[in-house]
Amino acid sequence: MEKGVSNTGQRIAILGPESSGKTWFGHQLAESTGGTYVAEFAREYLEDLDRPYTLKDLVHIADEQFRRNTQLSEGPLICDTEMITISIWAQEKFDEVPLQVQELLHEQSFDRYLLFAPDIPWSYDPLRENPSDRERLYGLYKGVLNKLGLEATVIKGTFSEREDWVEHVSSQLR
Repeated sequence: MEKGVSNTGQRIAILGPESSGKTWFGHQLAESTGGTYVAEFAREYLEDLDRPYTLKDLVHIADEQFRRNTQLSEGPLICDTEMITISIWAQEKFDEVPLQVQELLHEQSFDRYLLFAPDIPWSYDPLRENPSDRERLYGLYKGVLNKLGLEATVIKGTFSEREDWVEHVSSQLR
């Protein structure tokens, strides 16, 4: 599929620091709306990698995530990461954002951004790297969204409160 192909359903971007409930929420929202959940390709890719990842790997991850995020969907397309996340990741890990990732960042288009607050307990995962830095990273997400002129709905609270957020957001997508 060509880059930039739009969907017949709404495209929803899920973003925020690690261990903030994004994947759980994405699955719940897709189920609630009859939408399509687009998994975070980085997890799939890094689980199979038998060496430390490089900046070149992040470019590959960005390309594939972008491709998956632009698939056609009859209902909402719930994307469990996007180029803001990958650009912050690249800057934090390698102190640079490759031009290709920057271009994809400016080319991507979503109907709605959901920004997840890091106000739930950290859950260990061998792929997660920032257990004590989530608030600072959350601030980076807010800053990039602001710089790009993008509004986001902030998802926060306990898991019970986040269940209410699933219902609230899904009612707006129906």
